[in-house]
Amino acid sequence: MKKVKTIISVMLFFFITISVVAQEAEWAKIRGTQLLWKLENGILTIKGQGAIPNYGWVGGSSVTSSTSTATVATGKNSSTSVSVSTSSATPTIGYDGTAPWNSKRSDITSVIIEDGITGIGKANFYKYENLTSITIPESVTSIGAHAFYKCEKLTSITLPKELTSLGDYVFAECKNLSSVNIPLNLTSCGLGMFANCNNLVSIILPEGMTSIPDNLLAGIKLTSITIPEGVVSIGNFAFMGCLFSSITIPESVTNIGGGAFIGCVNLTAITIPKGVCSIGTNTFGSCKNLTVVEVKNPVPPKTASIFMLTPIKNAKLIVPAGAKTTYAASKAWGKFGTIEER
Repeated sequence: MKKVKTIISVMLFFFITISVVAQEAEWAKIRGTQLLWKLENGILTIKGQGAIPNYGWVGGSSVTSSTSTATVATGKNSSTSVSVSTSSATPTIGYDGTAPWNSKRSDITSVIIEDGITGIGKANFYKYENLTSITIPESVTSIGAHAFYKCEKLTSITLPKELTSLGDYVFAECKNLSSVNIPLNLTSCGLGMFANCNNLVSIILPEGMTSIPDNLLAGIKLTSITIPEGVVSIGNFAFMGCLFSSITIPESVTNIGGGAFIGCVNLTAITIPKGVCSIGTNTFGSCKNLTVVEVKNPVPPKTASIFMLTPIKNAKLIVPAGAKTTYAASKAWGKFGTIEER
């Protein structure tokens, strides 16, 4: 009897073992790479050496047309209207669906990318509606355009310290994303990276950062931000459309890029440090509630048009003692309703 029980126990052991093994997902190769992937219990794991390929595509273009009318003199007492039509084409990104795990995309709730992966390609996880978490190793240095576009269940993400590049719209439409870190070595930022991430209202920039890249926080509904001491330059469109009412620019800053604060409609006051000698075009454009601007440099910073569509005739400009005449004579700075010395 004991012998029979032993045989049955052994058979059950092998049956259970075989069943477990049969249920384990197998690793599959990603074509053209040294990478492997598997999907098990909703968890997509990718391992190997190198970058995950791009899976997006440029699917065409949207055409925008406009017509402008100008009045041209044809004689001493006569004129005529001339209409000029222009059009421009903007590439539109689509998803080609060729990621090897794409047929199971609705089953994927978590992605684990193992150490050794150096890049996440374009549109790798485009519109993964059930994705709630992503693990990115320190080996990743770039993330391509639309990589996590419209992953609406993502609530937080930790970017690796050595990350240097983020593509266009990489986290756009991730409407529940409320927490993300900005790596110190990030130097290249695409357009609209966090567009319509309406829950992302606070971001901390790292100490030691010396340059804020172009487009870094454009389109985010930030209500507050601290620029670290030591930052020397603020990139083009870096804070475009943010919702803070005030911001402190450190004394270390010497250059502010074009459109850096364009469309910051809640901004009421700004102080430009003494070391700033160059400001890009339309840096404070469309800041409709801006009422006080203080510039600490006795020499007006070089700029072409800085306050387009901002009602500075109703605003006050504060300048260093003895600099009022110089600022009043400046084409860019002389249009304020009030200019005072301090």
